[in-house]
Amino acid sequence: FEPRMSIIENIIDGIYSNRKTICLITRNYLKSNWCSSEVQVASFRLFD
Repeated sequence: FEPRMSIIENIIDGIYSNRKTICLITRNYLKSNWCSSEVQVASFRLFD
């Protein structure tokens, strides 16, 4: 993570700068808003 970037910007940058993203989804993972955002961004990346 880059310290000067927001969390969501770091998440988006991390997902878009890699060719593949693996998400291990658990109930506790989905309780977190940040984790849900990661899954959503990764899903959007599939259709880019």
